[in-house]
Amino acid sequence: MRVGSFAVARPNYYDRNATPVIGAYGADLAPHATTTRWTTTVAAGKKVQVESHLLSAFRLTAATVVSTVVATVGYTSSATTAYVAFTLFVSNTLYYREVAQGGQSITLYSGDTLFMTTEDLATGGTVRYNGYFKGTTYDA
Repeated sequence: MRVGSFAVARPNYYDRNATPVIGAYGADLAPHATTTRWTTTVAAGKKVQVESHLLSAFRLTAATVVSTVVATVGYTSSATTAYVAFTLFVSNTLYYREVAQGGQSITLYSGDTLFMTTEDLATGGTVRYNGYFKGTTYDA
């Protein structure tokens, strides 16, 4: 009796109960401390393929006292945090803009967290923030 291979090819990730996952935030904000705007944590038995992201921050109105404006998209795996996109500027010029975008694909595993934060340490003024990502959640 001849036994063939017991190896069976797994379906591609997009064929393993795939569903879209999206993080979206857009707002015009006054100065504020670091604040998380959206977060997603990968469930047990799942993975997330992050397919694209966009992050931007730009000054709409001048600050009385200018300081650092920061926006990030990052992820935490175990106790380590890394940033996928990071914008930072110190400018009081109206409509000054920093943008970070990418289409690189990263894989997040069970328990990993993807998040967006904003921060404006100025006094007065308004900054518009936009932060988005699109991914696919699937069975691990």
